[in-house]
Amino acid sequence: MSHEPTQISALKFLIAEKEAFHRHWLVTMLETLGARHVIEVADGNDALAVLRDASQPIDIMLMEIDLPGMDGLELIRHTARNDNNCAVIVVSRLDQALLFSVETMSKAYGIDLLGTLEKPVAPESLLPMIERFRLNEQKQKIY
Repeated sequence: MSHEPTQISALKFLIAEKEAFHRHWLVTMLETLGARHVIEVADGNDALAVLRDASQPIDIMLMEIDLPGMDGLELIRHTARNDNNCAVIVVSRLDQALLFSVETMSKAYGIDLLGTLEKPVAPESLLPMIERFRLNEQKQKIY
């Protein structure tokens, strides 16, 4: 795929993951893929605070469902209510049936859900979701 209009390096990412090891792994993967703007938080309330900060709009949030402070489902609801235009990738150890429920709920709320990934995340599974965001963004610019 081409990397014309939106380079990964131009995108702003938010990682909401309670486990430091997994946060670091996701940051490393994104930076390896070319990301330059990555914010990381360990708590749902902190993630919401970042999303509400208009000075640093987030393009893609990678989030765990099991977050302290505010769980991922509640964070998805707030994201939809606050009309944050960030896309979401859910990263979790939940089984497929529960992840499917999260996908269904996210879509019902109007969230741009790029997909769900099981831990541990592999770079080859993350890149297609980022590409999906970039393709969606290019389509919006055309119309």
